Amino acid sequence: MLLFLFGLASRKISDTVVTAPMIFVAAGMLLSPEGLYLVNLSSSSTFILNLAELALVLTLFSDASKIDLQALLREEKLPGRLLLIGMPLTIVFGAIIAAFLFKNITLAEAGLIGVMLSPTDAGFGQAIVNNKKVSEKLNTVIYKALINANIAMPSSDIVVHFANQKTELTASE
Repeated sequence: MLLFLFGLASRKISDTVVTAPMIFVAAGMLLSPEGLYLVNLSSSSTFILNLAELALVLTLFSDASKIDLQALLREEKLPGRLLLIGMPLTIVFGAIIAAFLFKNITLAEAGLIGVMLSPTDAGFGQAIVNNKKVSEKLNTVIYKALINANIAMPSSDIVVHFANQKTELTASE
């Protein structure tokens, strides 16, 4: 029902800074037990897991389908630096800051926080990319930077692997 209502209003909403993920997160919060308690689903439900995976796939593929491949290949230096230098540095500095803020977490947990906070949310960049006043070069840079969520996933897998090694070393040591 919510998807149908969003479909009816999506054209008007597309001219604003409000994105589909914002609307669906707000609706989920409103309908959850913490909100109006209209829906009570277990987070371990396979239905919820499948629905979340489907939503992620649709979001990533719809964003990727809008990329101008020729422009992306032409303007490879700046986006490449964003992905290969900026993203790893953001992960490392995020982990360092997390370690200082949360004294009793392990290094792996601090690293996972750094990984989770590093990717740019596609919803934030979408308003800029859809603006006709923004140059093609800047759009290409932003689109390639939005790909960094795909780099964050393997990074999180690596950090989780180290977290499962049963190390007792904490970030405060």
